[in-house]
Amino acid sequence: MLRDIWYPLIKDFYPSANGNWDASMLQTMMAMGVFLDDQPMFDRAKNYFLAGEGNGAIGNYFKPSGQCQESGRDQAHTQMGLDFLANTCDDRVDSGRGPLRRAR
Repeated sequence: MLRDIWYPLIKDFYPSANGNWDASMLQTMMAMGVFLDDQPMFDRAKNYFLAGEGNGAIGNYFKPSGQCQESGRDQAHTQMGLDFLANTCDDRVDSGRGPLRRAR
């Protein structure tokens, strides 16, 4: 069910929306990749997190000022987005793959 029903809905993320959409899909995809032991699915989430084109990628989610995209909206949406991104990282660490890092 995860692979056949949910994954097709999130596999291309939502790059034209605010970052929380992508961030929620990242968290879901990373967790599904771990649960299903699906390395390509896991890697797709990891690669998008680190260098994706959408607003949920870590390099696009934060403004130069340090604020999030949702900072001007309300604190609940800001905290929700940060939680999605933090849980994406936590899923990776819990899977035994170590922390997410950008190549320098």
